[in-house]
Amino acid sequence: MKRRVYIAFSLMLFLHATCVKAEDSEVSKESLSDYFLKTLPKNLITETKRSFWGWNLVLILAGAGTALVLSQTDIDKKIQDALGDPENIFTEIGYIGGHGITVSGIAALTYTLGRLTGNEKTITTGKALIEAQILTFSVTGITKLSSGRKRPSGDKSRFSSSFPSGHASASFALASVIDVMYGHKIGIPLYAFAGFIGFSRIVDNEHFLSDVLFGAVLGTVIGRTAAGFYKKKQNINISLLPYTTGDNIGLSFAFMW
Repeated sequence: MKRRVYIAFSLMLFLHATCVKAEDSEVSKESLSDYFLKTLPKNLITETKRSFWGWNLVLILAGAGTALVLSQTDIDKKIQDALGDPENIFTEIGYIGGHGITVSGIAALTYTLGRLTGNEKTITTGKALIEAQILTFSVTGITKLSSGRKRPSGDKSRFSSSFPSGHASASFALASVIDVMYGHKIGIPLYAFAGFIGFSRIVDNEHFLSDVLFGAVLGTVIGRTAAGFYKKKQNINISLLPYTTGDNIGLSFAFMW
């Protein structure tokens, strides 16, 4: 147990040493109560709609269709038989790295550090992480209860059913938020680690490939939607600019994102 706590704490510190930067920006004047009681519920409704609309819905349906094919053509079982090895020492790292306590702790710590340091970008990143994890946990939990799929290890409980992988959805949601907010230099390594977490769940005989695949798609869509919501708030700018061609004078409409 102590080792798991140490690994989880190390992951949190590593993420913050990589992502949190001291930036001069306006300190958010929104109180904690205003955010959690007013802003958070509104944002969750908006982000839920955006996550399951347009191309996001297409991606989720494509992920669900691929997962269905894998589960119905015996590919899941063959891969599981080839990779399953619960004694592998790396499975515990994957278990801790994608655990709900770990990713929730990272989200809460990011938001808390942002408020303590007055760093607006860290605050908005924390908000995006919190909202992405709430949505991811909710949708993953509802899907688990609906599917009731038996795990490779034999667990039949609907509350811990195999489809989809909660570790995969949570870790990919986190990686997606950081990728949108801080760029690929940090995002790609986190995507790679999220992939490792998903792979470790297959090796640990806790999930099939289809569970991990759909969890990854779900987490990525929700994470990018939540982060994109805040990114657009920060970056959208509309302006009118004068121009001349020598013969004509006019105004141009500029829209930056």
